[in-house]
Amino acid sequence: MTDTMADTVGSDSAAQPDPESTTTSMPTAKPEVVTRSPDAVGEGVRPEGFGTTLVRITAADGTVCDVCLWHARDSAQRGRGLMGVTDLGEPVGMAFTWDDPLEGAFVMIGTPTPLSIAWFAADGSHVAETDMEPCLIDDTAACERYRPDGSYTLAIEMFQGELAKVGIGPGSRAEILRLVEPGAEAICPLLD
Repeated sequence: MTDTMADTVGSDSAAQPDPESTTTSMPTAKPEVVTRSPDAVGEGVRPEGFGTTLVRITAADGTVCDVCLWHARDSAQRGRGLMGVTDLGEPVGMAFTWDDPLEGAFVMIGTPTPLSIAWFAADGSHVAETDMEPCLIDDTAACERYRPDGSYTLAIEMFQGELAKVGIGPGSRAEILRLVEPGAEAICPLLD
């Protein structure tokens, strides 16, 4: 693979139900998600010092997709986010979490890869989403601020255009299922 090719995770087919299972569930998607910027050079730059989280996305049509995301859960991690990142590795994006609802803005200072972001309310409902462009200028006050029209406790960033592949869009829901501390082995069910 060359440096300019995008890496993807997952497969084209949906997960098959377990024939021995006694419970029923909604269909589970296994999408191909781009996790490496086409502009990445060599091994690219990956997030460091973050744990991971398993998030269940339920699309408006009921399709379920469990995704592994880097997890920014304190102010230092949320402030750093995906700055400088060109390769996500196995997780397909980053989750930003807060204990209390807020209406703050996101900014793309020092983030070389275009991103898409979705915000979710405390009850897991989709608040809004938008695409964000890199801001690599010295005058960071001139960088665009991105904010939803409502409060949120969870924001999910993925490389631009990838949100819909995991079911994120109007009418979708997000639920954090499991957290993994920094340094522990990441849980990435899209790779199973």
